[in-house]
Amino acid sequence: MRKDEVYIISDEDLGSPFGITGSDKGKKDDGKVRSDLSAVDRYEGSGDGRPRTAASLSLWICGTGQLLHGEWKIGSLYLLVLGFVFSFHYFLHQAWSRMTSWAEAVRLSEFDLLIGVILMDLYLAVVLLSGIYNAYRIGKALVDVEEEPSPHPLVAGLASLVIPGWGQIINGQIKKAVLFLFVVFCEILALGLWWSVRNPVERLFLQDGNSTRVLIFLIALGASWLVAWTLSVYDAILVSRYRRGGIP
Repeated sequence: MRKDEVYIISDEDLGSPFGITGSDKGKKDDGKVRSDLSAVDRYEGSGDGRPRTAASLSLWICGTGQLLHGEWKIGSLYLLVLGFVFSFHYFLHQAWSRMTSWAEAVRLSEFDLLIGVILMDLYLAVVLLSGIYNAYRIGKALVDVEEEPSPHPLVAGLASLVIPGWGQIINGQIKKAVLFLFVVFCEILALGLWWSVRNPVERLFLQDGNSTRVLIFLIALGASWLVAWTLSVYDAILVSRYRRGGIP
């Protein structure tokens, strides 16, 4: 190239290092490449892409959101996990004395066994939450539009009034929804654990069922639920109102 020659850089030259060719120009929006170049948006599966519906279904029955997208294997797996949660607590309720005997055989105290059960419950809560998040992400990968319209603020608020975090799901804020739902799921599992092995819980943590400690335990659960409930309802209504007013 001579010194007096000028080379003009075109859009294709800028895009080619990133795998964008001239045929991809239609996928640009205001000079920005659409998010369908990301890994999650290159997902190839069945379904029509309803992320909020899928996440809502998985909120009520884990795995059904994946079934909505035609993901039968992973959906069935999450359903099995949900069944295991109920079976696990029923087994604890029926066989705790035998479990303590088995634990003593390997030199574990009843307290150690109870801590292990609590950790298992926390793990199960995370797995169930991952099912909701996974259902949303698969639906998001399949949907053709960037963002669904937010529902009426009253609808979003009522959803969070039923279950803290549900309003965030239908507002399309799945990460925020997971935070609220983690509190709710932990409380549900805590009540399930108290029903399953009530005597050991009261004996090892609540001083042999001391009425004051039991009351504090219940108040703490109720207060955390109330805080999550109030914040979720307020946030769902506020976000929906702002988005419907054109504020992202």
